[in-house]
Amino acid sequence: MRTNSNPTRCRKHRAALEEEYRQLQHRIELAEEQLMQQSTSNQYSTEVSYLDQEDLIEKCSRYRRQARVVLQGLKRLQGGTFGRCAKCERAIAQKRLEALPTAQYCLTCQEQMEMTGSAA
Repeated sequence: MRTNSNPTRCRKHRAALEEEYRQLQHRIELAEEQLMQQSTSNQYSTEVSYLDQEDLIEKCSRYRRQARVVLQGLKRLQGGTFGRCAKCERAIAQKRLEALPTAQYCLTCQEQMEMTGSAA
């Protein structure tokens, strides 16, 4: 089912998603650079270095997961399904999309999935 969002809102959501993706890519690059610097540096004790490296690896993983979600939102925009719940296919509230442009589910379905611990 295609979404009936107006073109102005679509452009606004696309711009927000693209900017979020750019920021995430930048964060990934910075974390990877720090990780490389730490792996070649001997200024930290081994224990601290390992803890820092684990933290940076976790940050990279989290940023990559977020970037995938953003790309999924951009694909939904391109495919005409942005703004439709991936579970029930009803419209996702504009306020929800403005606050969370990566939202894949309407609030009702999101809450049901969180309560049952399930995914669509």
